[in-house]
Amino acid sequence: MRNKQIVLLSTILMGMILVTAVPSSFGFDVPPTLTDPYGDPTIGDDIIKVWIDNNATYIMFQIEFNSTFLIDSATGDYFYVYISTNPLTGTNIAGAGFNVDYYLWMRYTEDLDFYDVVNGSNNLMSSNLVGSGYYISSNNNYTLELGYKMNHYSPSGTGYLNLTLGQTIEIRFRSDQTSDWCPDSDAFSYLIEIDSVESAIPGYNLIFLLSILSVVAILLGKKLKKS
Repeated sequence: MRNKQIVLLSTILMGMILVTAVPSSFGFDVPPTLTDPYGDPTIGDDIIKVWIDNNATYIMFQIEFNSTFLIDSATGDYFYVYISTNPLTGTNIAGAGFNVDYYLWMRYTEDLDFYDVVNGSNNLMSSNLVGSGYYISSNNNYTLELGYKMNHYSPSGTGYLNLTLGQTIEIRFRSDQTSDWCPDSDAFSYLIEIDSVESAIPGYNLIFLLSILSVVAILLGKKLKKS
């Protein structure tokens, strides 16, 4: 009887964890923030949906392609996230259509680099990116998730992305070299705010949290069994 109670308690605990902690799509709202037409790039990867979200620590992007985004390949794909914090600063680079202050560059060699267009000494390359940014490839490489810490210096003292809650920024995405832009012609205005509990945990941190809580539930069950 006691064993059944232990199993039931562990099951209930895990159920509570999953119901209260798991955000839909690992922190992203169900409707995409942006949609992009099918078949509009000249070559390469076709962006079709983009989600943008943030918590108090990270700004996060999830991108869905109409084809496989090649990672860890001899020749593969590129992806850029261009960010403007002030229309009067930065530089209009690579045909972005607005003054870019920062951008993230995801390369097929599994490298994610951070660039500060105004202050090159603040650039942060992938070799030192641990703790500042991350990427997750899923859905057979049709989906790419990127995340980067706001207002955080890397151990090398670089990589500071100066964004604050309540700030409105301009964002535009580009796949490959010139193949597809999203939005097609103009930047997208995004307000950095925490709008719900569902936005509080980025995907990879959520997976780690659930793993830890699972261990706690098992240990609690063992402890009750001994008592």
